[in-house]
Amino acid sequence: MREILTVLAVVLIVILTAALAVPYFIDWNAERSLVEAQLSNLTGAEVKIRGGIDLKILPTPYLQLADVELAAPDSGTDVKVAELHLEIALAALLRGEVDFVEARFVAPKVQLRLANSTLPSWRPRHGFMGQMRFERISVSDGGLLLDDRDAKRTYHFDKIALSAEADALTGPFFGDGHFDMNGVPAAFHLSTGAREGANLPVKLSIDESAQHPGADFDGNLAFDSSAAEFALPTASGALHLSGVGPFDLPWQASGTLDAALRRAKLSNLDIQFGGDLTASLDGDADFDLGPAPRMHLKLKAQQINLDQLLTAKDAPAPMQRLTDAAENAASAPAVTLFDLPLSLDLAAQTLILGGDALNDVAGSVSAAGPQNDIVHLSAKGPGGAHLALDGALETGSAPVFKGHVVAGADDISRFRDWLNTNLPQFGLPDVPFQSAALEGTANISQVGAVGSDLVIHVDGSVLTGTLAYTRKIGIERARLFADLSAQRLELPRLPDLSILARQTSDFDLALRFDARSVKLADSGAGTLETGQIAFDFAKTGALSQLKSLYVSGFDGANATASGHWSAGAGELALQLDAEHIGAIATLAARLAPSAETNFVAAHSAEFSPMHLVLAVKGDTGASGSNLTSLNATGMAGATQFVATAAPAQGKGLDVTLSAKAPEARALLRQLGFTTFPGKKLGAATLNGTAQGPLDRLDAHVAASLAGAAIDFSGIVGRQERVDPHAAGTLKIASADLASVLRALGLVDSNLQTRLPLNLSAAAHIGGDGLALRALSGTCGVNKLSGDLTYSADKGVTGTLQTDALSLGTLLQLALGPARTAKRGAAWSEAPFAPPMTLPPALIALHVGTFGLTSNVVAQSADFNLLLAGGQVGLQHFSAKLGAGRIFADLTMRRSAATAAAEGHLSLDHYALDLPTARGAGVWQIRFRWHRAEPRYTDLGARRVRHAQCLRSSIDAQRSHSDCTDP
Repeated sequence: MREILTVLAVVLIVILTAALAVPYFIDWNAERSLVEAQLSNLTGAEVKIRGGIDLKILPTPYLQLADVELAAPDSGTDVKVAELHLEIALAALLRGEVDFVEARFVAPKVQLRLANSTLPSWRPRHGFMGQMRFERISVSDGGLLLDDRDAKRTYHFDKIALSAEADALTGPFFGDGHFDMNGVPAAFHLSTGAREGANLPVKLSIDESAQHPGADFDGNLAFDSSAAEFALPTASGALHLSGVGPFDLPWQASGTLDAALRRAKLSNLDIQFGGDLTASLDGDADFDLGPAPRMHLKLKAQQINLDQLLTAKDAPAPMQRLTDAAENAASAPAVTLFDLPLSLDLAAQTLILGGDALNDVAGSVSAAGPQNDIVHLSAKGPGGAHLALDGALETGSAPVFKGHVVAGADDISRFRDWLNTNLPQFGLPDVPFQSAALEGTANISQVGAVGSDLVIHVDGSVLTGTLAYTRKIGIERARLFADLSAQRLELPRLPDLSILARQTSDFDLALRFDARSVKLADSGAGTLETGQIAFDFAKTGALSQLKSLYVSGFDGANATASGHWSAGAGELALQLDAEHIGAIATLAARLAPSAETNFVAAHSAEFSPMHLVLAVKGDTGASGSNLTSLNATGMAGATQFVATAAPAQGKGLDVTLSAKAPEARALLRQLGFTTFPGKKLGAATLNGTAQGPLDRLDAHVAASLAGAAIDFSGIVGRQERVDPHAAGTLKIASADLASVLRALGLVDSNLQTRLPLNLSAAAHIGGDGLALRALSGTCGVNKLSGDLTYSADKGVTGTLQTDALSLGTLLQLALGPARTAKRGAAWSEAPFAPPMTLPPALIALHVGTFGLTSNVVAQSADFNLLLAGGQVGLQHFSAKLGAGRIFADLTMRRSAATAAAEGHLSLDHYALDLPTARGAGVWQIRFRWHRAEPRYTDLGARRVRHAQCLRSSIDAQRSHSDCTDP
């Protein structure tokens, strides 16, 4: 400005001096060429005046020029002014001073070219050595173009308006004004002191606006007067900035500025931000405005509560807002600040985000070229989570990160809960491991992510390979690709595949996995070690393909499988060879729990070894999934089996089943019965046919084992989430069922009595147990009828009618079968046999003829038979005995080698005629008996003692007696 003002002063003085030497009435417009020549000679530049020229001396000297152009092509200087008005005080001029009353510039346009960081070498040829003062300087609609060719950059200042004053060319200066830079308006205020040597004290403030922050500078401009060219000054001093930043957060920054044309440094930087300006950062900032412009910020913080800063009414959660801002920043053409490519180093000891702490946060971003930034990021989070990114970020409409990634968590569950709570769209599924970490090359974009050359640590396992995810775009489905392998895979528990299936239901999948060995800590059957597990699975739209599944060494089992299925139909092929199926059956029950899989798992020993070849086909209808075809052949234990299912001519399926076991006990155990060793029963067969839909099959099943024929005809079915059930007619016929009962442990193994049986009943079998209604038939020569039900919680209940039964037979349920006495002895001296193993029961019995002893028989007996844990009870016993009646309650208990009995007996109008007791009347007797290691001789002694007790009561004519063992 000083050079321009000097030029103006010289021009005005020269012209006014010339005006005094010529007639007052001269027409200066007619002397345009003369004026232009004088000004060109004076300024050393080519001057053109295309507008009017007006010069007056009195009463106030002034010069007014219009459409003036000054050009110095060699220096790159070009000045154009639409109107120039200079008014000078005459009295000061006569004293040899210049006092501009007004210097007004209308639409001045100045273009300057920098060379070696200096202004052009052009200067006026004649200087002015006197005092110069400007009372009022005004500029309107001005423009300045500063061309820094070395930096390949131009600075445009438009719409410049200035109102200023200057006491001297060396200051002080005072002014206010505004300008536009790159279309952004800015208002400023300037004041300086007088220049002292090379320094000019300056205070400059720029008002804050919506487009830029406010600035206050208080410092010095330093001029290099020794430079051959006019070097631009440097600036140093205190700088204070303020504004509103991202998320509408107010901020302030203070520091010490040291600036030149192409560089600036802001040291001791202190940034405070937030609603109450309590959050703070400190560091330094460097600005490079050379050929490769850059702004470098280095900031650090102790703790910043982002939750507090980013919580706002009607705004997303803080973590979501931060994620959105990061995506927007990456989508920008470049990461910039104040329109400069940004290089940022940021470190924070603690960030509070999402209700938890992120520790040791460090990040940097550095512009490496157009739409290309170098990025480093590291942080520690909840659950021992850690993340480190190191690579390049391609910014723009499709931002992409390419580089190295290290990530993981020591407590996956805690990290998942934190992430799912704050960013549910990135929700992680439940996984069957506690900790995980990965390292490898990553390519991450808004479309998806690819991880290659990955090394993945899962608890104690190490996996390698590739992972890729592509998000859903338009009608294109999301896609997950995985190709992983492991020498050894260790799992604490099985994954919940149903959760994984739900979470990937809208995904296309391509999954390949190969583990040379697998350890499953919680398989439901303890720790399980397997050999190789490999599979290749794909899902595209509704079509799922199990291209291959191979399992070896699975507790002695090898299996292969393949298949495909879609919304309409599917098929599966499986081959299994297993020495033991315990582990694989338990695993199947865990993965697909049902009554069938649970049963096989509970009886896996009976189905081992197993060889199975299975082919299944099905389709999906309005009612759900339907089986359309099944072929299964193989062996389970020693049992050969064949099962088929094919579409029936009508609705549903034709089903066949056949099984043949060389020993009936094996088949009984496979049907869920407990068997005891003994004489071989021989071969057993089971054959069945069924027609109809799977939820209602019209079935016929026939079994033959140990001479017994079992036949069932009825409906068998299964509904969703309901155990299998069957309802129909059950028939059992056997010439001697004793062998089967001995095998099942229901009678003594030494029992030689034949037990012919012929029964039929309306049977209902389901998850709640077994019900036999309208039971009828014969057992030996006795007729049987009634209704019986069995359930796991109540045992056997119901009613039963029979022609004949004895007390001794019932007591054998607790005391075991009777032992043969020695010749001549009334009672066996052998200890009681082991009790029979029977389910709990409460059965209302009606017996036509009930034998109390070998020679005392009651008629039409009614009582409740109670069986419970070694206890046999006859409750509410009532029967006709001779001309009277007998009433009794008897409980016999057996526990290992200990036996006990107690109860009471009432005789009503019964005439006794026994060797030890005779008499008639109404008699009541209570009895109690207990013995360890009891023998049958004890039972005989008790019988004699009780008879003597009863006789004593009769002789004493007592109606009540207490017969208790001493």
